[in-house]
Amino acid sequence: MAVAAALTGCACLAGSLLLSRRVDLVALGEPAAISLGVSVRRTRIIGLTLAALATAAGTLVTGPVSFIGILVPHLVTRLGFRGTASASIACGLTGALLMTLAEWASQTLAWPWPLSPASSPPSSAAHTFFGSCGASRRRDEALCPLAQASEV
Repeated sequence: MAVAAALTGCACLAGSLLLSRRVDLVALGEPAAISLGVSVRRTRIIGLTLAALATAAGTLVTGPVSFIGILVPHLVTRLGFRGTASASIACGLTGALLMTLAEWASQTLAWPWPLSPASSPPSSAAHTFFGSCGASRRRDEALCPLAQASEV
């Protein structure tokens, strides 16, 4: 089952890389994308389908990974990856790194008590990250990338 999920994930990554140019054009705005010949509706449907399949494949293997799927794209955006192709690859690598660190933390820091690597450490990291977003009073000093993106 893990092999099928890995193949599905790789196929979804390849599909997202093939779709990345269209997604970047849609990000310019719907009128601009349409004027450049991009079918916005079709691009959104294919993109959402790929995201749903990749999420299903990942969840099948790892179980419910608390907040990693929410944390990693924001973290990658903060690191400067803006393009769809580079952000897709960076999200995969950053997510894998965070889960590896979570596994290490759950086995090392909490020993001998059992600690689920898929929930506790990533959840704590995400709560800290998004808590700092909400705790900041000034939008220009916020860690949260959504606060700065809404100013553009």
